[in-house]
Amino acid sequence: DVFEAFSQYYKDPVAQCFILNVLGTVKFDPKQNRHTFLFGWGHMLRDDTYFSLKPLLFEDLDVRWIELLAADPEKKKLSGLIKTSYYVGRVTGEFDDVLGDLLPLNNKICCQKVQSYFLKRAILDDGIGATYVGILYRIGYEDVESILIKKWSQKENATSIWNVSSDLQSFTHWPAQKRAALFEQVGQLVQEQKLKISYWKPDTAEDLKNKLLK
Repeated sequence: DVFEAFSQYYKDPVAQCFILNVLGTVKFDPKQNRHTFLFGWGHMLRDDTYFSLKPLLFEDLDVRWIELLAADPEKKKLSGLIKTSYYVGRVTGEFDDVLGDLLPLNNKICCQKVQSYFLKRAILDDGIGATYVGILYRIGYEDVESILIKKWSQKENATSIWNVSSDLQSFTHWPAQKRAALFEQVGQLVQEQKLKISYWKPDTAEDLKNKLLK
């Protein structure tokens, strides 16, 4: 009923921002397999009066909201600080961060439906792509080689050898051998000067590769 009553206003740019402010206070909690609200009061930097509540939604979020937000992957999305107010329900994040937090990770059909949206957004992204690598990992997508390579090459020397190793451990569902193989491939690209990764030294690379194999 909530979706049917309010989704009609999503077409209006002003109303869309209000709707996103509300959805931005909703998160899927993978430990409880439920959607929760996240509300905060007070100001963490100004004094010690800040406190938060994380109540469960009475029912999980209607997945039609997710399908609505995941339409038009090539369209420019709202970005910056999405918030209800400075003191209550503050939500920091881009549009796709908000959408990613809504995904019901226990609903494989829903996650598969939005997979193509996030893959397209990852291709169009001109930042470091961390948002999309993380979301695609959470929904179980495995073919992230090209997305990781793009992430590591977006900014010259912004990625270190330790970032590469950490990303392989944090954002892939692969066996150890496959992680080590891509790590070696990156090392080859660095040697051929096709990719610039800071602190890439033979001894460090060998040590990190052995850790990936454990």
